[in-house]
Amino acid sequence: MNFVGPEGRKTSQIVIVGQNPGKQEVLTGRPFVGPSGRLLNALLSKAGIARQDCYITNVFKFECKPEKLGKDVRQKYFAELRAELEGLPSTKLIICLGRWALEALTGHTKITHHRGSVYKWKGRWLVPTFHPADILRGQTHLNIIPLHDIRKAVRVMNEGFAEPPV
Repeated sequence: MNFVGPEGRKTSQIVIVGQNPGKQEVLTGRPFVGPSGRLLNALLSKAGIARQDCYITNVFKFECKPEKLGKDVRQKYFAELRAELEGLPSTKLIICLGRWALEALTGHTKITHHRGSVYKWKGRWLVPTFHPADILRGQTHLNIIPLHDIRKAVRVMNEGFAEPPV
């Protein structure tokens, strides 16, 4: 099992959490450098975020199919991710990419129901969106949604967020 650790400064204000490394990431030892990483970089750039200003990590630090891991094993990695993020002193915003990052930090499992929502996690803003790999797997109609969610996340980080009245 090849481990791919996080990348970026621990003092970054923005943290991006993905699912797990793919083949390109395992080969280079860096997160989000394959096709998903190129799409993520483009989305970040369009949202006015420089990748080098982010701390980038994954829930699972090795290539896997999370749904094939046992629930107890997944919970172990969820706890490790939470501990990793709690150790980042300057984080203001966490962007969760996909179902597994969402579940690890909120307990919710349906990214389609929760993407674009705004949560507080340990005093930090958390905004989930679709994983770039989902778009690359033929769901190109989703392409604009992560960009919208990431732009919203930056606004929330900079301006705060109040629940709209119902």
